[in-house]
Amino acid sequence: MDGESKISDMTAVLMIGTAIFFDAAQALIGWIPIVGNILADLFSIVIFLTFFLWFWMHGIKMITPRRLTAMVGGGLVEMVPYLNLLPAWTGVVIYLIGTTKVKEMAEKHPTLAKGAMIAGGKIKSMNKTDRLPNV
Repeated sequence: MDGESKISDMTAVLMIGTAIFFDAAQALIGWIPIVGNILADLFSIVIFLTFFLWFWMHGIKMITPRRLTAMVGGGLVEMVPYLNLLPAWTGVVIYLIGTTKVKEMAEKHPTLAKGAMIAGGKIKSMNKTDRLPNV
């Protein structure tokens, strides 16, 4: 990596804006009785493929367990009638962009990432003891 992010800030804004548009369009289509739900399901497949291709074009591997689970989960939520009113695609896109940015930051600053992992381990161990953390 040559100091540039795989997803620029402008691309991230465009992706999130597109996801919001798709969620709104799918919600409106979903209100049409019977036919709307079928069209919304077909639209989910197109949306899935759109974002899959868009992330792939930016060099982000989508065939990882967490990323693929997020994409498939968003698609399944959007295929359930009336549950598809939730902005699942927007959430999925924000999650995927966020995890990509965090991974890039960890690669640029390995000591910061190591410190965060240590802090996370301590927080995780405190949660197992049912004790409140000392603040």
